[in-house]
Amino acid sequence: MNSFWVPELGGQLYTMPGMAMGLWLQADHKGEYFGSGANFTGEGFAHMNFKVKSTSTKEFNQWVKQVKETAPALTKADYNSLAKQGLSLEKSYSTIPKGLFQEIVIKNGGQYYSQHHHMKNEDMKTMNVASDEQTHTQHEHQEGGK
Repeated sequence: MNSFWVPELGGQLYTMPGMAMGLWLQADHKGEYFGSGANFTGEGFAHMNFKVKSTSTKEFNQWVKQVKETAPALTKADYNSLAKQGLSLEKSYSTIPKGLFQEIVIKNGGQYYSQHHHMKNEDMKTMNVASDEQTHTQHEHQEGGK
């Protein structure tokens, strides 16, 4: 079990293998916010810190465009390398293999994924999404371990 935590932006989410969870975080102001994996569950987890950067919609869209144009696509081989225990430098990927998330959840005991996955695209449409004058949040992963 592990947890994902950005104390200034919202709650803490506990996860276990086979779980597909969603967490809504809201930054009301531009800035950088500390985040971490709050449980120590093995070698490298003490270094599982990251920053969440809150920007304007324009800045966020520019960042997304830059990543899509310059970062490689994540492959299953890349994922398997990242899933190994140890530390990793910050990495960005332009795309992920179709179905990879669901495959990982189901492989790790998530046979009920389709019944319990509550953060679907349709749900996101009904949420109060930030306008250009408000802020968007982008997750920048500094270091991680598994």
